[in-house]
Amino acid sequence: MFKISDLKIGKRLALGFGLVLLCATALLALGLWRMSDLQASSEQIVTEDVGNLANALEMREAGWSIALALRRIATPTDATEGEREGKRLESILASYAKSEEALKRYAASGQTKALLAAVVEQRQATMPVIEKIKSLVAGGNYFDAAAMLKTDFQPLHDKWIASLAALADFQQKAMKETLEASRQNYTITQMGMLGIGILTIALGALIALFITRTITVPLQNAARIADTIAGGDLTTKIEVTSRDEAGQLVSSLKIMQENLANTVKNIKQGTETISVASREIASGNA
Repeated sequence: MFKISDLKIGKRLALGFGLVLLCATALLALGLWRMSDLQASSEQIVTEDVGNLANALEMREAGWSIALALRRIATPTDATEGEREGKRLESILASYAKSEEALKRYAASGQTKALLAAVVEQRQATMPVIEKIKSLVAGGNYFDAAAMLKTDFQPLHDKWIASLAALADFQQKAMKETLEASRQNYTITQMGMLGIGILTIALGALIALFITRTITVPLQNAARIADTIAGGDLTTKIEVTSRDEAGQLVSSLKIMQENLANTVKNIKQGTETISVASREIASGNA
């Protein structure tokens, strides 16, 4: 049966370091992957959600300002106020158009596009009334302008503002959801990297302990055997339990012990033969 201790020490070390490096690579890959997700979430919040919310809020504020400017145009206190509010109205309309175009450009979700389409529809329905009121004011017909402001413009303006409020509320909700998703993503990334980091440390410690024991214990056994042989004890039973370098060393010590035992045995036999011959010679001489 295959045993880890049968592997060469070099292969054993390479396997241990390889497992630790594999865990470290997994940790790095997870970190890079989750960092990419976090970067994408941050970019979405900064470039899309915040921008869309800002544009929606600016459009809603502009809607209220348009109504206020029209009231002042239709019922001016003097000609100066009427002229000033007329210029202000044009500036507000231009600012609104700019925000609307920006929102169209960066709107990504289907819900945002649907809400924006409703806003555009209400704006298109209201703009002819605004132009009519401006035309009446330009002709000096303030009475009809004020009447149209109340009867025609106000209902359309309420629907317009309601659609703008729905758009702004949705954008605010979407930004909160993206932020919450980013926080959860960060928590998951943190826990995942912590888990893999702990696993890597634990696995590295276990591998280091195991490899150290599989190398040092056989070498200590080989040193003990060598000390026993050096002390003249050639009767100790030597068992080879692995096929790695330490096992080969123990196997060589076993062969050396057997050879030394045979040599000592041969020397004893030679000594006994010489002793017998010497006694025979001495007996013959006597």
